[in-house]
Amino acid sequence: MKNTQQLQPYFNDVLMQAKARIAQMNEQSKAKLKEQLEHGTAQVKSSHVLDMYLCEYGSIHQAKLELAFEHIPNEQPKFRCHKKATTELN
Repeated sequence: MKNTQQLQPYFNDVLMQAKARIAQMNEQSKAKLKEQLEHGTAQVKSSHVLDMYLCEYGSIHQAKLELAFEHIPNEQPKFRCHKKATTELN
């Protein structure tokens, strides 16, 4: 069985594919899709809108994620183990 990571495209591949699909559209179609984004606040309801969203905002999201990942500690958190309090019934 193949490694599932080999089957999943990397973000840059997805972004390049979206940009290639958008590049094939005429300017009127591109403008209409960009308008449908509502400055990035609209619900994505089609693959074409998703492609335009990725073209407009994908790199920004990628940069935010990479910045966040840099601040995730590599060490496993150390947990304190507490003994359970026991009570004796008399």
